[in-house]
Amino acid sequence: MPDDACKDAFRLFWWVPRNKGINLGDEISPLVLSHVSGRKVVRGSPKDCDGIAIGSVFNPAMADRRKRTGPLFVWGSGTGKPMPCAMRQMSVTISALRGPLTAGQIEGCPDVPFGDPGLFVREIWPGPPPPPRGPSEPGSA
Repeated sequence: MPDDACKDAFRLFWWVPRNKGINLGDEISPLVLSHVSGRKVVRGSPKDCDGIAIGSVFNPAMADRRKRTGPLFVWGSGTGKPMPCAMRQMSVTISALRGPLTAGQIEGCPDVPFGDPGLFVREIWPGPPPPPRGPSEPGSA
């Protein structure tokens, strides 16, 4: 994609499994953010992204003031394992976190809403969920 096409795009980091498999939460992250923001979303690396959203991708090192030129936007993300940190050591704008466990790891964490932005997926794909598959149906385990 030419640089001009990405100039105003939001660079979002989401996790991709090493085996190139699919992790649904991470795969819908750019779709949900684009839907609610109205902006084009492109994949960014942990070092150059503008933000993170769905998934266990919050890592305080990504928001280290010494490594980023601007604040990291965090919207509904969580950590995959405990990573205690302090707000004063990070350059971040936290709009929401996955939940209180993530907030409890951040010393001086602002009072923000909790929830996974994946909840917005119903606005993108409305309709009832598919019926559960029985054991004799194709594709079931």
